[in-house]
Amino acid sequence: MSTRKIVQPIEIKEKPEDLLMLASAENIQLKSALDKSKDELRLLKAQLFHADKLATLGTIGASVAHELNNPLTIISAEADEILEVIQTSENLVEIGEYAKIIKKNVRRMASLISRMCQHSRNDVEMAWRKLDFVDIINDAIFLLRPQLKSLNIRLKLNIVQQAKIWGNRDKLESVVQNLVANARDAFEEIHDNREKVITISVIIIQSNVVVLEISDNALGVPKGMQTRIFEPFVTTKNVNKGTGLGLAIVSDIVQEHGGKINMQSEPGAGAKFILQFPLERRKVETG
Repeated sequence: MSTRKIVQPIEIKEKPEDLLMLASAENIQLKSALDKSKDELRLLKAQLFHADKLATLGTIGASVAHELNNPLTIISAEADEILEVIQTSENLVEIGEYAKIIKKNVRRMASLISRMCQHSRNDVEMAWRKLDFVDIINDAIFLLRPQLKSLNIRLKLNIVQQAKIWGNRDKLESVVQNLVANARDAFEEIHDNREKVITISVIIIQSNVVVLEISDNALGVPKGMQTRIFEPFVTTKNVNKGTGLGLAIVSDIVQEHGGKINMQSEPGAGAKFILQFPLERRKVETG
């Protein structure tokens, strides 16, 4: 003969309002932890972005030094000319001409140093504003031009339209610099006699979308890596050459600006990065 166990009902001693307060307290703790994680992630992204900017600055250091050396040489020579004229004649007009040359080259160096300081600053939270895309491109490639020239890489600009977008200047300049620097590095594996060309194009489509294209005629991206090229730590560069974070940062910045980025590449025929941004889109704050 079997006996049945009688299951006694569990008595809940807590009152409903107590359970509600407990759940509310736990929700507050979870939200606080989530907010803290978001802040930590935002800080890490900012640190990573700044480190990437400094890495870019480091790769062009030699070329920048060369650019500074040229005007310094001119200044030194003109100063010698002034000293000679002072000793041998009283031709103030000639002295004035030498002084103008010195002034011009001082301004040139000051501009270069100013751009370097601007590029190295950690100011990723600077205000969003309406920006001229052409100005962004010109400022972004200013420090890269000397190095491209020394490597016999021709920089070709195809900009037929002015375009205004709403964004963070520092981050958008970093996007252009990263993509141009990647194209520059892609030519390291080129050992034939082809002309090395990096092309930057800007057009407006559908009246409200600005398209930025940055392409090169290097070796392109291997087929097996093309679908993963924007993932962190994925790189086509040699060991110790790149971290694989540059394109991941670029993709993150483009999305932050409400844009899209994709790549087209044929092995052996170069790569083209196509970026689309909405014209004059104001930043939407998200909680």
